[in-house]
Amino acid sequence: MALTIPPLPSAWPPVSQLSQQIAVVTRSSFQYLESIHPFCRAVGHPTTGASMVYSLIVEKEIRRSFDHVNNQRWDDAAKGLTPNAYHWVAGDHALGGERHGKQSVKQWFERMGRVFPKLHIDIEQVEVTGWPWNTTVFVKWRANARLLDGQSSYVNRGVHVFKLRWGKVYSIEEYFDSQAAERSLAIQARAGLDEAAAGPIVS
Repeated sequence: MALTIPPLPSAWPPVSQLSQQIAVVTRSSFQYLESIHPFCRAVGHPTTGASMVYSLIVEKEIRRSFDHVNNQRWDDAAKGLTPNAYHWVAGDHALGGERHGKQSVKQWFERMGRVFPKLHIDIEQVEVTGWPWNTTVFVKWRANARLLDGQSSYVNRGVHVFKLRWGKVYSIEEYFDSQAAERSLAIQARAGLDEAAAGPIVS
């Protein structure tokens, strides 16, 4: 007796343009791959092809978010966050601490742009795991910023861990050398940038 799988949902959560795109492409991939692979129809499991399509879409959007940061487009950078997004950075300094809420995370982005106005982040690697309802993205990066003393640079490397649900980011954790960040913030403060010596933005 042949086994069948339940039909895919007729409607997907309209949470954002990205999530709609993910839904359409993923749904189409499932339907096509299930139609040509009997094993897929039998066991009801998604295939590598559909997973690859979804991962590529997510990776593209994550890379775009870093481009927004590099160009200080803060509204665009925060657009993909859920209203109650969580953000954590190690260290007790101007860029450390944890925040809850899209507006607080946007305020953190804006502060980062002020304390490191020449910041540029280069992505080295992106890994996407999971499906639209439960996605984790690991981003390995390196950062560089010329400092206000005219002689020093902020140099760091680290990893972002993003958690997404239906195309929206609900958690960001940043792992990097917090001591390197503190040293560079101290140089900025000595050069007259008072905000570089401020406490963390927490909420």
